[in-house]
Amino acid sequence: MEDVRVGSVARAVRHRLGWRQSDLAGRARVSQQEVSLFERFGLVAVDLRTARSICAPLGVRLDVLPRWRGSDLDRLLDEAHAALVDEIVRRLRAAGWETLVEWSFNHFGERGAIDVVAWRPATGHLLVIEVKSRIVDTRTCCRRSTGRSESPLSSCHTSAAGA
Repeated sequence: MEDVRVGSVARAVRHRLGWRQSDLAGRARVSQQEVSLFERFGLVAVDLRTARSICAPLGVRLDVLPRWRGSDLDRLLDEAHAALVDEIVRRLRAAGWETLVEWSFNHFGERGAIDVVAWRPATGHLLVIEVKSRIVDTRTCCRRSTGRSESPLSSCHTSAAGA
């Protein structure tokens, strides 16, 4: 969210609630002057802690989403995952597979990304790989990859059987 716009959002919600700046300041435990500065100049005028204090009573969630070179940030944050994907792709290509990395899909509103999709033209085999560099909770592995509790391949199997 743009630094200044976040203050405008807070002001609009405050107006919708019928609150004065002093009402919001009391609920947020900040001064009325800080509310005024935030509403006019957003994060340019107040620190993140103060901004979150002001937004909380309004029911406005203030998320910070760092961005850097697209998907490179995810790879930087999880270098072990990236190293595993790179090694899997290297081995598959050496064995004659064509590969796609981070292949995204949208199937009837279910969206996601598959770490590695591999196709072997000589045999007609398709390989779908979800890479985990660490497993925190084994019960949610399949659910997180598909959004459902069924096997990630069940929809592929159903689609292939019906074809």
